[in-house]
This record gives sequence, structure tokens and C-alpha cells, in this order.
Amino acid sequence: MSNEGSPDPTEACASCLPRRSLLLGAVGAVAGFATTVVPDAAVAAPGRWTTLGPASDVPLGSGRFYALHGGAVRYVVTRPRRGEWRAFTGRCPHEGGNLRQFPPRQIQCDFHGSRFWFNNGHFISGPEPNIPDLKKYEVRVRSGSVQVR
Repeated sequence: MSNEGSPDPTEACASCLPRRSLLLGAVGAVAGFATTVVPDAAVAAPGRWTTLGPASDVPLGSGRFYALHGGAVRYVVTRPRRGEWRAFTGRCPHEGGNLRQFPPRQIQCDFHGSRFWFNNGHFISGPEPNIPDLKKYEVRVRSGSVQVR
């Protein structure tokens, strides 16, 4: 049987990325962490505030991952304590892997297991001894929504 003319399922297409990101988010939620896919229309220009989603979606003592532009841009927002919010890049500074897991009070990379403190983004451990801390972003809550810039 020939597959000639059939699309290669391993090749990404621009229209498939949002569905794939949504699927990855759903799989992540089942695995014990949550990723929210933010529609491109909600993304503000550089230097402006971008609304990620409801503040109530970010659990106290943990956090939530957000994917924008089909997963090309990622943030992690944490709530170490009541009224305290932190925002970091959702990509590991080691090799750009997705940060997806919350071991107790930590953020972990799903590529090589690098770990960072969820309250300040400082490097804890990983495959190399000198991995930089996570890039920090400004974060605020306005009208019940989490925003970053």
C-alpha cells in the first residue's frame, strides 16, 4: 500500500501547532501539571502587559505554565505565598527544554531534569554545574487576570 500524496504526520504545519499545543496542555494536565495555551490575539507588543489567564488558575504554593504563539513562547507563573507572584521563562536555560513539572517548590525541565526554585528561579541542580538562573519577568494581577511583561 502506498502513502504517496499523504501528508507526513511527523512534519509540523502552521495550522497544526495550536491544536498540538492544546493537546500537549491536556496531556500535561493529566500528568499533574497544567499548561494554558494563550491565543495569539491576547499577546501584547513587546514591553506591554500580556494577559495569560485567570489568577485563580495558578495554585497557591505551586504554579502554572503558559504557551503562546503555538508554544514558541512560554512562561511559568508561580504563587509561593498568598499575594506573592513570580514569572519566569518557560524554557530551560540549559538547552531550551520546556519547563513543565513542579516537584515540591521547584520547577523542573523535562529534557534533562534541571531544577530551579519556584520562588526566585535560582538554579538548584542539573546536568551541568553552572546553568544560569531562569529569566524573570514582571508579573501582576489586574481584574482577576495574570499579566506579564
